[in-house]
Amino acid sequence: MAVASSSLVATAPQTLVAKAAESRRNRRLGICVIENISAEFLEVKGTEWSVDHKFFLGNASNPNKADLWNKDD
Repeated sequence: MAVASSSLVATAPQTLVAKAAESRRNRRLGICVIENISAEFLEVKGTEWSVDHKFFLGNASNPNKADLWNKDD
């Protein structure tokens, strides 16, 4: 089984939205990792993907070490 891989460094949230739409049209699955998420990304992604902005905010902070799986690391 061949696995195709691609990466995208997007400077604008609209670029990522367009790439995701293209992947949907081509029936490709993907994952989106956004570091240092900005208010603009929160707004655009939440609107485009029908996701409450609180979801992003809840995942945009450093976790409490006591809640991590590998607590000894």
